[in-house]
Amino acid sequence: MLRERPADQPQQPPLEYDPVLCQKANCKAILNPLCFVDFRAKTWVCPFCNQRNPFPAHYAAIAEDNRPPELYPQFTTIEYTLKKATTMPPIFMFVVDTCMTSEELKALKESLQVWLRCSYKLFF
Repeated sequence: MLRERPADQPQQPPLEYDPVLCQKANCKAILNPLCFVDFRAKTWVCPFCNQRNPFPAHYAAIAEDNRPPELYPQFTTIEYTLKKATTMPPIFMFVVDTCMTSEELKALKESLQVWLRCSYKLFF
């Protein structure tokens, strides 16, 4: 069941730059609060593939007390305003906690199936 974000939860406006991606060719994960960051070396480690990545030039001032919004754990969702158009359809990944009642699980399954049918028409 989708719920509205609580009013007391902090919200981050869309970032006006492209996301920082893992440089490994078959990964391309996005910089996030789960990444290990070495502030002195100005690098970050991808939590999916363990690739060490340098920060781009516009992150030159990054420090433990000067983090970009995408490294704060309270911002669970970050939106980006992309500078260039994308040629690929978006990729969605759902992580489902199955520790719920069978009725809740059935309702979730139905909601996901409806979403998949609707999104397929939008993107394909």
